[in-house]
Amino acid sequence: MLAINWLFAAILFFGRGAIGDFYGNAAIEDVIAILSLNFLLNPFGTIGIALLMRERRFGGLTIINVASGAASAITSVALAFYGLGPMALALGAVVMKLGLIIGILIYKPRHLSFRPRFRGLREIAGFGSWALAANLIQSAGNQSPELIIGRSLGFDAAGLFDRGMTITRLVNQQIAGSLSTVLTPFFAQERRDKIDLKARFLERLQITSGLMWPLMMIMAASSSSLILFLFGPQWTAAGPVAGILAMSSTLHMPFSIGRQLILAHGRMRQIFFIETQMQITRVIAVIVAAPFGLLAITAALILPALVFVILAMRDVMAILDLRMGALVRTLLPSLLLSLWVGSVMGGLVMLYGYAPPGSSLLNLILFGGIGLAAWLLGLWQCRHPLRHEIKNLFQSMGRRLGRKNPKK
Repeated sequence: MLAINWLFAAILFFGRGAIGDFYGNAAIEDVIAILSLNFLLNPFGTIGIALLMRERRFGGLTIINVASGAASAITSVALAFYGLGPMALALGAVVMKLGLIIGILIYKPRHLSFRPRFRGLREIAGFGSWALAANLIQSAGNQSPELIIGRSLGFDAAGLFDRGMTITRLVNQQIAGSLSTVLTPFFAQERRDKIDLKARFLERLQITSGLMWPLMMIMAASSSSLILFLFGPQWTAAGPVAGILAMSSTLHMPFSIGRQLILAHGRMRQIFFIETQMQITRVIAVIVAAPFGLLAITAALILPALVFVILAMRDVMAILDLRMGALVRTLLPSLLLSLWVGSVMGGLVMLYGYAPPGSSLLNLILFGGIGLAAWLLGLWQCRHPLRHEIKNLFQSMGRRLGRKNPKK
């Protein structure tokens, strides 16, 4: 990791002149020179974060991320105020990386060592090469729709797609990303402890689908108001795009925990092949749908989501010796719950319209409030196991409030 990151740092630093010439902007050279420092620091932060995740010290990780993010934001804003321009953002990124390293040194996970070693290099290189290839393919595939849209339909359509994608990105980063960060070390530890992974996986799949599917139904129904609230009236045409993208994400998002299970078993090669087939399907679907317009492209992205679900579940079922009947029984309460929430939100759209007039904030409160009420009611009506978690949450909050406000 040290060699790879420092190699990238050298390529960026010594190639900054060529990059500046390509863009016709000499100021980029100084920004790239500063950003190359991140590659020098990256190995020290990445290893420590990985060890803290392995030890499941998520409280410490939260404090480190929040503190380093705040330090980065303060640095960037202060330097921008004093006129440093783009350099302020670059220096803020370096400060964030330094903050991560300082936090790691404070919490100091077990087995932390910055001394280079060659023991186990073959295993690390094998796993790392597949991981690097999978991440590169994933990044390239995720960017491909915007590139193809910009080429075939123009930059205006690409901008609408990007704004529509924002809602899905928020959910992916803030919810699905957090779940994957937590679940990978849990699956790995449970595997080492020889705990019944099949039962744990099905339980987590049921909870995740019962949360994510209804949430994306609510967001799909209120996507026009969300776009209007976040970006203003000039982007209202992105509302239908956001709604369709939310529906496609609804399909595969709960099954992403299968990726974490495969990763916990160290089968990075399988993840690489899943990503490759999914991203190839994505590119082909977008190219085929491009002549039919932006909404057709957006709808076509349901296909790669289906490919991911099929391939990921095939590997998970093989690893856990899981039967299709057990999988269907696990997902049935979430499917019924999602149909109920979807019908309620569909009724709202029919009653008020997809882009209701008036304040976008009030419309979001209306749609969100009714969607939340429908979800909570559906949890009990469908007897979804997630209702026990909600009940325990309210009971825990009640006990805490009782301790803070004891009866006289």
